[in-house]
Order: sequence, then structure tokens, then C-alpha cells
Amino acid sequence: MQERGLLTSEQSLVPLTGVSAGALVAASIAVGMDADDGMETVLSIARKARQAGRLMALQPGFSLVDVMEAEVRERLYKAVDGDNEKFLRRIDYGRNLRIGLTDRRVWPPVGPNPRAMCYVDQYRDVDDVVAACVLSSYIPGVTGPALGNKHLHHHAILRAAGRLQEMVRHGCVKQGLTGEPLRPSDVSSDLRELYWDGGLVNAFPIFDTNTVIITPIAADFVNESINPSIEYRNKKGFPIRKWQANPTTKVHMTAANAHTFRSLVLNPDEENLQLFFAKGYDNGVAFLDQKSHVEIFVCNHQQPYTT
Repeated sequence: MQERGLLTSEQSLVPLTGVSAGALVAASIAVGMDADDGMETVLSIARKARQAGRLMALQPGFSLVDVMEAEVRERLYKAVDGDNEKFLRRIDYGRNLRIGLTDRRVWPPVGPNPRAMCYVDQYRDVDDVVAACVLSSYIPGVTGPALGNKHLHHHAILRAAGRLQEMVRHGCVKQGLTGEPLRPSDVSSDLRELYWDGGLVNAFPIFDTNTVIITPIAADFVNESINPSIEYRNKKGFPIRKWQANPTTKVHMTAANAHTFRSLVLNPDEENLQLFFAKGYDNGVAFLDQKSHVEIFVCNHQQPYTT
């Protein structure tokens, strides 16, 4: 999409949204990082995380978000030459970059609970983006410490949680259904962090019907999507079993999807990461070659940009 000029419209960044790893992708593109640099960031984080041991997410005390925090901050600042104002102008002060979170105070839900959805779409500097990405990628006991900001040896969640509390007070964090700013919590900030991985409540965030979903997960979406669904057709002709993840998404229940989910949680080796990267590129080429045009949502609610 970068090569075909689909991520900019009249010199303006096309709005991007994501959760967890998708938040990192959206933030990287937002600062102008190209895909190769983005892949190198992923590889660098994976190498450093792998030093923690082979069990990775299953190893007590492991914290991917602590490994990720410094690496992402360094590369985002480098991409904008350390100029916060340059970055804020590029993302139109947040309107072109939305990072999804889960409000743990109303999660886990009893059935679907959209009240747990929230997002950030205003930022004061690059560190605000880093904090949102850290929390959007944080699953207690999986990608970060089970005790969150109360852990004595890992501090990424503590720093991110404190900054998000400041952003709530400034009206930067919005409720997912209404778009209204969240109210500052009455809970003391020295207790548990308030926000977790955005994928826990909404793994495939969208702006509207013109949003193009990009994911390594094979699924059927109401929206246009770039994903590897075509690779998962049942060769024997039997229908693929599907899970209704939300009203607009049916995830394919396949061995290949199970492998992808596992790789998203447990740190894969570099060969597999490179393979995912190559497949994503091929899926993008196939999708764009099949379409005579692609409509991309524009945040100011004008007509969609068409190319």
C-alpha cells in the first residue's frame, strides 16, 4: 500500500487504527517508517525478547512490553528526528492515528460488552503514543507481568499507566461506542492499571464501512480486508467451521489460524517472522491487483479517498 501511494491523500496521512501489534504497525506508518524498517523493529524486539528464555510468555517474570517499550520509543523518535511537533502535525494531532484499548474495569464481559472498548486519538508527544502502544499490547501474565504496574522488576506498565491517566484527564482517551472522553477514574492511581490489550474486546477495530482491515488471521469480514483467507479453503470441499468473533467478523477455525495465533503470543524464530512478512506482502499485492479501486476512510468525514 505504501508503494502504491495508498496511505496518503493529497499529502495527508490516511487515518490508521490498530490494537496490540496492529497499534505498533499503525504508529510506525504514522511517523513515516517504511515497511522494511518496521520489519527490522519487529526482528530487533524478537531478538531481545528471546534472550529472556525459550519459554517466553510461559516463563514467570517475562515481559515483552518492557522489551518493546525502549525499542519502539527509540525508533519512533528517530523517524521524526526527535521533533514532536513534526510528528503531531503528521498525524493531525491524533485524528489520523487511533489506538484501541480495553477498559479492564468493565472486562471480562458477560457476553459481548462493547462498553469495555476505548481508544486514544489525541497525543501530546511521541511518548503518549508509546504508552498507548504498550498498554494496547499488554495481556497480564502473557505479554507482561501478571501484577501489572505493581510488579517490582518491570516498569513499562507503571510508566504507561501513569501517562494514560494523565491523558484521560486531558480528554485524550475516548469511549469506543460514543466517542466521548472518558472521565478520570475515582480509583487511586497507585492501584492497578486501568487499560489492557485492545484486542481483548475488539481485535479488528474500524472507523466505518470504508475501513480496509489488514490482518494475518483468516476470517470473513463485512469490510474489505487484506488477509490470508484464500489460503485456507478446505481442499476436500467441506465447509470451514467459523467462530462469530463479533457482529461483523467470522474467524476461520483452522489449523493454520491456530498456528498464527500461537505465533502472535509465543515468540517465533526469525525465519517464521520473515515468512509472515512475505505472506503479508503477497496478500496485499493479490488484494490490490483484484480491485479496480480502494476506498479509504478520511477522518474529517468528507468523501472517501478513492484510488
